[in-house]
Amino acid sequence: MSMGASPEFKVYNKAGEYRACCKDAAEAAVLVAFLGDGAKVRWLHGSKWVLWHEGAEDSSAAESYDHAAEVMLVRRDSINAEQHHKTYARSSCCDKKLVIPPTGGGWRCSGCLRLETGI
Repeated sequence: MSMGASPEFKVYNKAGEYRACCKDAAEAAVLVAFLGDGAKVRWLHGSKWVLWHEGAEDSSAAESYDHAAEVMLVRRDSINAEQHHKTYARSSCCDKKLVIPPTGGGWRCSGCLRLETGI
């Protein structure tokens, strides 16, 4: 993520009030643990995509910030891939074999990546 990129992890308290944004999932885990049960980390503002719901997960974010961050990143990547396929499902290039571009920028299917990069 570039320095100028907007933080993607949005933290909300139990009442659903926006409390903070973070560029790092582990930082979001610390905040959601501090806010306690009912707090959520969402991906992007106003998003329906909940990456972590404190008190509804198998463990608390406070037990392991690293674990909570990993769960959030896996969920984010899954949503990103799903949205990519919804967008490009009718495209002949979309083969649904996910790869990470060598330049970063999130998951892409290998067919779409070939078109984007010429590789």
